[in-house]
Amino acid sequence: MKTEQIIDAAAVVFSSKGFYNTRIQEIADQANIGKGTIYEYYRSKEELFKEVIKTGARRLLQITEQELKKNGSLWDKLHNTMVAQADYIWENRSFANLFMGRESQIISEEDLYGFLYDLRMEIMEALKRAFQEAVDKGEIEAGDISVYAKTFQGGLAEVIVFSILIGDVYPDKEEINNFINVMRFGIEKKDVSNEAI
Repeated sequence: MKTEQIIDAAAVVFSSKGFYNTRIQEIADQANIGKGTIYEYYRSKEELFKEVIKTGARRLLQITEQELKKNGSLWDKLHNTMVAQADYIWENRSFANLFMGRESQIISEEDLYGFLYDLRMEIMEALKRAFQEAVDKGEIEAGDISVYAKTFQGGLAEVIVFSILIGDVYPDKEEINNFINVMRFGIEKKDVSNEAI
């Protein structure tokens, strides 16, 4: 599909050169199409940039929802969500780098910021559903599922996003496992001496 070809090419060029230093001709060259073809789909460079951001974010939401809907324990779902997001961000660093790039003033424009905020809330809702389902099954203690979801999202950002975007390294699988275990078992020291044998 032509639009996917344009979006993927634009993500690569925007990511390497930044919004202001990118010319539409460079995106056309990257996509192996004529410059005029881009203008058939997008009125301006800014519109194309915003669509690149939206496309990357939508794909991340899709991946998250797919993993959380699969069968298995909550811990399997959360682990697999982290791995799937890590794989996606690693394989699509050009998309992901745009979120952390120099063009934050474009991202903060009301329409794009609103879109990203709403999409983040959709991800949070998907997480809350997964936690609520686990509560209903007796798999985890009842509690504030919003806090559970935010805790997971915060850990995901630290373990996955910053490893890739700041460190330029694929996240350590052991660190993912350790994070899931901390969520599952907590960090409070257990006093086993008073437990019944």
